[in-house]
Amino acid sequence: MCGKKVSLIAAIIIASSASAWSSNIRTPLFKAFPSCDQQAIEFLAPLRKQEVEFVAEQALKEAVDDRYSLRKIEVAKERHKFRAGTFEHKQEIQLLNEIEQQNIAHLEKCEPLLKRYARGSIATQLAIIPASRLDRELLQLLIDNGAVLEAPPISTGKVDNPASVWKRVLHAAVGSLYISEARKKDSLEFDEGIKQAALEKFIPVVLDQVKHVNTKDPEHRTGGGDTILHILAAGGSSSAGYAIRYLITKRNADPRIRNKKGETPLDLYAGNDKEIMALLSGFSSVATPESVQSPQKMRHSTDDASPITSLPNGSFTGFITSTLNKGEKINGTLNLKEQGDFEYQGNNGVTLKGRFLQGGGNRITGSGVSQLPTLLGIPIFKYPDGTTSTTLKFNGKVTPDSLAGVFESAHETGTFAFNLVDQK
Repeated sequence: MCGKKVSLIAAIIIASSASAWSSNIRTPLFKAFPSCDQQAIEFLAPLRKQEVEFVAEQALKEAVDDRYSLRKIEVAKERHKFRAGTFEHKQEIQLLNEIEQQNIAHLEKCEPLLKRYARGSIATQLAIIPASRLDRELLQLLIDNGAVLEAPPISTGKVDNPASVWKRVLHAAVGSLYISEARKKDSLEFDEGIKQAALEKFIPVVLDQVKHVNTKDPEHRTGGGDTILHILAAGGSSSAGYAIRYLITKRNADPRIRNKKGETPLDLYAGNDKEIMALLSGFSSVATPESVQSPQKMRHSTDDASPITSLPNGSFTGFITSTLNKGEKINGTLNLKEQGDFEYQGNNGVTLKGRFLQGGGNRITGSGVSQLPTLLGIPIFKYPDGTTSTTLKFNGKVTPDSLAGVFESAHETGTFAFNLVDQK
């Protein structure tokens, strides 16, 4: 009789669960989380597609949080080392160890659910979740489970397949870091070294799955034909800058592509990083961070240089950017003469005379003297020290198509880029 009562109670529980299931799939499943109770979930099996999606999403969120917590504990332990041997240190480490073991035990329950249910198209739609924490391992797990970050193009045109998710994944990654950096609310994400290391590991996992890095978003009411470079450039953060650098130097993303409004990524760039501005200059062989020294390393770069003979003679158009102008692009004309001598005339009235020197291979160095414009002999504007003239030093790269690099003076740093193909 007792056995019959148990069977009857079990039947009632199953029937009531099935009834609740039909009205709201989250009612019985939600009770299995955040414990990742596989037994409770399998008791309700077989699951329908919508139910599988719910289980996969919840298991992934739990796993992401567990792994992130474990990284924070590791950082906390490292930061507490200076107090080693004290009573407070022993208490803190004991507490951290207890929390660590709880996270490990919980993660061991969630990962099997994730591997079982986050597969195929479900894995694809969930790929954005590990992006919020730059979790390279979990993103790779989804890829191994069949997540497709870039769907095949829907045509031979330049419109990306709407089913592709890689741009959203990449943008979510750099965006989450930018938000945490701006608010300074999370010591782990705001730590520059940890952030940089996470970016260097995470971004290649995304972009190595992508072939069509130069495709445009559809041109409709909410999309103006932007590439991922346009989107990242408009953000302007240092996190976006790393992604821009990887796209251009490693994946051959083209910064010359214009959107529906005729804008290049450089036109939308909201940052002031001179290396990124050089990369976004719009020339196919613009100097990259690996080939252009930073201004801090330029001070003695002309010591062993010799007159350059590989530059063509003539007038060429291009632009400069300067920290004095908040990175704004200033168009101008460069007049190249014999032995690397040059004169520059900017559209803002600034003139510059100097010489480029051979720096080894296709590298160039050089120096020059700038002169600010005057009106009827009266200076229109001055440098911060009150002068109207200063010496600049250059470091860059010359190719058959372009001349580009960085410069510095006592008052500013900036970039320059000129097209050597079409003479003015």
